[in-house]
Amino acid sequence: MMLRREAIALLLAEAPAPRRAVVLLDVRTRRVSSARNADWIAPPGSTLKPLVFSVLLRAKLLDAAEKFLCTGHLSIRGRRFDCSHPPVDTAIDLRAALAYSCNAFTARVAGRLGPGELARGLERFGIGRTQAAATREATQLQALGEEGVLVTPMELALAYLQIAVGGERAILDGLKDAVEFGTAQRAAVPGLVVAGKTGSVRTPAGARIAWFAGFTPATVVVVMSQGRSGGADAAPVAADLLRGSVR
Repeated sequence: MMLRREAIALLLAEAPAPRRAVVLLDVRTRRVSSARNADWIAPPGSTLKPLVFSVLLRAKLLDAAEKFLCTGHLSIRGRRFDCSHPPVDTAIDLRAALAYSCNAFTARVAGRLGPGELARGLERFGIGRTQAAATREATQLQALGEEGVLVTPMELALAYLQIAVGGERAILDGLKDAVEFGTAQRAAVPGLVVAGKTGSVRTPAGARIAWFAGFTPATVVVVMSQGRSGGADAAPVAADLLRGSVR
């Protein structure tokens, strides 16, 4: 269900102010274990990146072994999206781009997609509130989860379930690395293999939203909350939920 820009703005205006939403899914049965405020709507921020990379890989527009040197700087339509990860002096690949949530890498490879191509790919993951981006810059903003796409926590959980059971190896490894040493370290749980991605985004109304989406071999977890940082505000909540799921 591709939406016009005006429709996306209206959905955001009508959505309740975010507080906290959580979803837990059983990977084996694909059933909801727990859900609260799972139908809230918001931009997904960087939690969209694994889905974007999957769209690119399946379209053969990206090779998982490709490497680019990240300068740390990114400007799109006069807005700054500089990378928050530490400076790197070597080229990084898809796996590292996920671990460190590299905006420059994401925008560069997303620019290969044609008009509306990303929105169509996201719809195959069940992300239906999308805009058919008509320009390279619009596609890049969509790939960063900033504009032209909205999700609910439940939709994001179901999309990550697809990654958990059938994701490309480089994406799975990158999500595990994000928890082990990257942006999602505070989602780590001793004794569990956790893979996941953080996201931080501001709505057009100015609300700051923190995301974590990820999974263990048994459970998919999504957290959306008020906060400035997915790593600081959402990932620890996810860790608590995952610890509780194995007690």
